[in-house]
Order: sequence, then structure tokens, then C-alpha cells
Amino acid sequence: MLSCYDPRLEQRRIADVLGVSSHTVKKLLQRLRQSMRSRRIHAVHLRLLEALGIHGAVVELEPPDARELLRRIRPFRAPVSPAAIEDVVPLARLLGTVIKLSDGRLLAVYRVPEGLEAEVGDVLGKDPRLRRVLDWRLYSVPVRGCLEPGEAEEWFQSMHGYRFSAAKPLADMLAVGVLDVNPLARLRADDMEPGRLLEARLGVEVDGRRLYPLVRTRYRLLSLYGLAGRVYYVQPSDLLRSKSLIVAEASAAPAIYRVAVETMGAAYVAAGEELALATASADAERLHARAQAAGASVNDVVYAAVLPPPVELYDCRRRRYRLDPLPLEEVLACLEDALATAAAARRPAKLG
Repeated sequence: MLSCYDPRLEQRRIADVLGVSSHTVKKLLQRLRQSMRSRRIHAVHLRLLEALGIHGAVVELEPPDARELLRRIRPFRAPVSPAAIEDVVPLARLLGTVIKLSDGRLLAVYRVPEGLEAEVGDVLGKDPRLRRVLDWRLYSVPVRGCLEPGEAEEWFQSMHGYRFSAAKPLADMLAVGVLDVNPLARLRADDMEPGRLLEARLGVEVDGRRLYPLVRTRYRLLSLYGLAGRVYYVQPSDLLRSKSLIVAEASAAPAIYRVAVETMGAAYVAAGEELALATASADAERLHARAQAAGASVNDVVYAAVLPPPVELYDCRRRRYRLDPLPLEEVLACLEDALATAAAARRPAKLG
């Protein structure tokens, strides 16, 4: 149910579907939070970052650079700061996900903002630290367990490459980012203020509690449209694995998504121009078997990290992404403007 309904805003709905009381749902969620903190479960925030005008580029790193990248990011719990890896990989501020496979390969997914496709492609295509680019245009779709299998493929097609017309990328990336760090966060400033996220991206301390109303407002809207707030979780196996990566031809993605819905064996299924990828549970045997029967490979993931969204690369005044970070004072001014707009929207209109 958590892959379909928001645990902060739809507890009553979850309770009704499960046939239990709201109090029982609250107790179950608290147990899950405790299990996540003690690492008895691995939780993933299900969101559609691509709806904000971003798609993925999948690359493989050369071994020496891969080893150094892992050495730099392993000490971080979350969020990882791009400043720690700027001299290791190209366009470090656009790095989204790092995945080390059991065969030694290190894959990375870069976030490519709209309007910057040519510039990003030129850098990634020429940098010697990258062994190759596997796919230039990847879009992911979260797996929703409440779908009927018969409607799963059509749902995947409808959400693949979906663009949210009401997006406010700077504020929306904050809302997505805080839940990436804490997927089962309560709707409270203590859990959802963006201070740590902004410190990682900007390199300075920011009063996150003051910005919490902005995060809350945008999160509620994104949740209403099903673009953020849902959660997928698994229990790590006895081998301390929790993830696998399914790789197939792009045309196989809708069918893999249907199986993922049937089995709840994966958090995301993505498709690009060449590849289909699914981040799956390491113990999802039914999903693995059916994906392999369709020609896919299943790879054990021994390490994975997700970097926070590039809030400092969105220019709110010109309403476009940029390749170099916005000056700090301009980022802070953008946040102030967004906070004021959110506060005005919450005030009741005056009569007369």
C-alpha cells in the first residue's frame, strides 16, 4: 500500500484498504521507521524526478576513477555532497546515482536537465574517465503495487517521460530531496526540513526549519499528483544484499514493469533509447526468472548511493537549468521568493 498511498497524507485510506484502524497503521509506520533507522529494512522514496524536466544518462566509469569515486562517497551516510567528488568525475553536480555491481563494474546515472542536453552530451561523450555511455535518455517509473497487472503496461507508458506542467523545480527538488534522505519521514519540521540537503549542495549552513513551510506546500502538491511521497522497502537478505539491477533491451521495459507490479519485486523500472533497467530486490526470484526468460540479465548490487537533486543548478529568475551552480546569494534569493509565494498562497483572499 505504501507504493500507492502516501504514508503521511493517506493513512486513513491505507487503513480502509487494509481493513484495519488508523491507529494500527500509525503503529506499523512507526515500526518501519525504527527498522529503517536500525537498518533492518532498506527503504526507497518513490518519486518522479523526471517530471521536473530531468532525464537520465547511464555511463560506465573506468576502473581507477570508479575506485576513487567509491572511496570518496562511502564515508557519507546521506546526503552526499557533490563538492567531495568534483575532481573525480565530470559534471559531478549532475551525478544522480552510483551503482557498483558484483562483477566490478561501476555504473552511474547522470541527471540531464532540459535545455542542457547538448552540453552534457558533449562532456560525457569525450571525458576519458568514462568508459562508455550506455544510454543517453533514460526515464524511470516507480512501481505501484495497487495496479492491476492488466493495466500496468499502459500505466508505464503513460508515466514514462511525464512532464509536470505546474512544476517549480527549485522548491520541488527540495521536497523530493528531503524524502530521498528520509523516505518514511513524518510531516514535521524535525523530519522534513531541508537544512542538511542544502548544506550538502551549497556548502554552507542554511536555516532549514524556516524553509519547512515551502517544502511542505510543494510536497503536498507533488503527492496529490502521485509524483512524490510513496515508499518501497525490502528486508536485506542474510548476505547483506538488498538490491539487484535488471538490464534488458528498452523494448522489454513495459513487460518488466508488469511483472514488477505483480511481484512487488522492484522499486523502479526505467527505459531509454537502448536499455531497460530495473532496481529490484535481491531476493525477488519470480521477477528475476521472468526477466531472464525475456532476455534480461540480473546483476547483484554490492553498493549504491543516491545524490540529492541539483537545486543550485536551477535559475528561478530565468526559469531554466544551468550547467554551473548559481551564485549562493541568488540561490538564497530564489528560496526566499519561493517561500514568500508559498506563504501568500496559504493566506485566505481578502474580500472587496
